[in-house]
Amino acid sequence: MRNRADKACKKQVEALLAQARKLLDENPALCATVCDEAIRKANRTNGIAVAAQGFLIKGLAFRRLGNYPLALRCLRQSMRLYEEIGMMHKSASTLNNIGLVFHDMSNYTAALESYYHALRLCRAATDKDTMAILLNNIGNIYQEWRDSERAISYYHESLELKREIADEAGMAHTFNNLANEYTDLGKYAKARRYYLDALRLHQKSSDKKGEATSQLNIAKLHTKMSQIPAALLTLQQALTLSKTMKDKLLTANIWLEMGHIKLRENFFEEGKRLLYKAMRISKSINAQSIIYECHHSLYELYKQIGNSQKALMHLEMFYTVKTAVLGEETSRKLKNLEITHELEKEYRKTEAYRSQIGLLRDEAASKSKEIAAAAMHLIEKSNAVAGLRSQVIELTNEPKKKRRIKILKEVSVAMVSVMDSEKDWAAFERQFNYLYPHFAASLMAACETLTPVELNICALLRLNLATKEIGKVLHRTTRTVESHRNTLRRKLAVPTQTSLPAFLAKL
Repeated sequence: MRNRADKACKKQVEALLAQARKLLDENPALCATVCDEAIRKANRTNGIAVAAQGFLIKGLAFRRLGNYPLALRCLRQSMRLYEEIGMMHKSASTLNNIGLVFHDMSNYTAALESYYHALRLCRAATDKDTMAILLNNIGNIYQEWRDSERAISYYHESLELKREIADEAGMAHTFNNLANEYTDLGKYAKARRYYLDALRLHQKSSDKKGEATSQLNIAKLHTKMSQIPAALLTLQQALTLSKTMKDKLLTANIWLEMGHIKLRENFFEEGKRLLYKAMRISKSINAQSIIYECHHSLYELYKQIGNSQKALMHLEMFYTVKTAVLGEETSRKLKNLEITHELEKEYRKTEAYRSQIGLLRDEAASKSKEIAAAAMHLIEKSNAVAGLRSQVIELTNEPKKKRRIKILKEVSVAMVSVMDSEKDWAAFERQFNYLYPHFAASLMAACETLTPVELNICALLRLNLATKEIGKVLHRTTRTVESHRNTLRRKLAVPTQTSLPAFLAKL
């Protein structure tokens, strides 16, 4: 009956996680709520891997909502659970997402640490898929730091792995990154080759947005190379795709680039019309960075045609919008730095606590081995006593004097080894009380009338010793120990469906 209920619960959890994945982009807030329900149900069935997955999706949802503290908490909890069950490749993937959150917060050092840690786990687990993603993300960090040499090196490493695992979508992404770097370095021929490689892969996979973005990048490159007809033709192709997809941000960027080209070629009226188009769309989606670029381009336009009043107006608007954007960005970065500082303090405390728990567990495991060895030693002593008893019986029945003397010598030697049995039992009790300091008190609280022998039997049952072994340690017959066990069950009111050792283990 229990197994059937567990199976039903597991199916419910799987359904909830599937629902959460669908909601991740559409409604991240609802996605997080669904994950909470999945995690609660997973905890009932000891589904650690499933709970880890729930925390992972929940962390991704909070990242989309811009709630970075909660995103990091959820992702770190997911990583701990994956580590607990030894799923290294999942731990690495989760660490990658932690790095992405730090990247969003502009904390590039913390992001890089997460990526490198994940990379070590990937190499140990030979997880090439995640490794390729991580290498690309590390390249992005060096790109942010304007270290083109390292960025390009990591992008190429990522590209080799993506080719090996035939990840064409990932290859297209890395081709674009490489092209951007080579464009910044002024190596336009290399940049164009990589943009075209990305475009080919986007077209092959019918990725319209990727195709349009690649065309926009190629058009910008044509403009830098003074290939204006080619730039305008490519932009027109990109515009057709962006309108089909109804992607306003991409459309605004294309109009802006077209306006720049017309302004550069001194087609002022046409350039003005395109720039105003870009600004209208940008305002409808609050794309502030495009808005201030439009204002700056219109300032340049009106300045060139001699309309100083409008030029000044657009220059003021440019500074107003840009200052607001930079102010928001600076404020966001400062806030993120404060959040990161508090999170790292909390994380360090948690890690120190986990380390302390680990040491205590190791110490407890060591003591468990010691106490088990002590129990076995007592059993061996009990066996020796039983041997002495049989030798004494043999001695009383032995008619020959020489044989009696020989047996007496053997008994004398054997007695020396068992004379310190009381000390052995005292040492055993000390170790037991160290490992289970509250056990005796809990027993007496449950029943005040327990005898010393019953307390000793409870201690040995707590160590999962069998009735026969307990009899040997305490020099009692198996029947006597069984009788004590029945008395203990009655005194402690242990339910019939619960074993006595299991009951004692909970004290």
